[in-house]
Amino acid sequence: MWFFGSKGASGFSSRSTAEEVTHGVDGTGLTAIVTGASSGIGVETARVLALRGVHVVMAVRNTGAGAKVKEDIVKQVPGAKVDVMELELSSMESVRKFASEYKSAGAVGAVAKYMVKSVPQGAATTCYVALNPQVAGVTGEYFSDSNIAKPIELVKDTELAKKLWDFSTKLTDSQ
Repeated sequence: MWFFGSKGASGFSSRSTAEEVTHGVDGTGLTAIVTGASSGIGVETARVLALRGVHVVMAVRNTGAGAKVKEDIVKQVPGAKVDVMELELSSMESVRKFASEYKSAGAVGAVAKYMVKSVPQGAATTCYVALNPQVAGVTGEYFSDSNIAKPIELVKDTELAKKLWDFSTKLTDSQ
């Protein structure tokens, strides 16, 4: 059970933080678009990726809040390459505008502590999969608590997957 914090094959657990799972990893030369980067797990993901040398594009609804987070990251990580761009994921117009601008920019309680993850712990798996050499070349896997995990059966429902795909392409006017 994830809330007990036992380590998996990667050596990490649900108690591991984003900094811990990326310790010693150099992300220089990589670019990451982090959605929701103006609060919660998104902030920590952006901060740790920047700490590891990744060029971070913060995709946020509120660019004012994003600019404040960027300022905080740059104070903590001098030399960090962080950009803030507006993105409202519930609006296809905003998504298209973001994609166009991105392309144009030249860059293609006592009990609760055992049951609830902190923000650094919540960002750990995202940062682990993005940067840790233990998973270089690993694709098509589901990760939980910085370890490969078995997804729930619903994920394997090919009929539901097709419906989601059809809905998504209709929503985005894609082929």
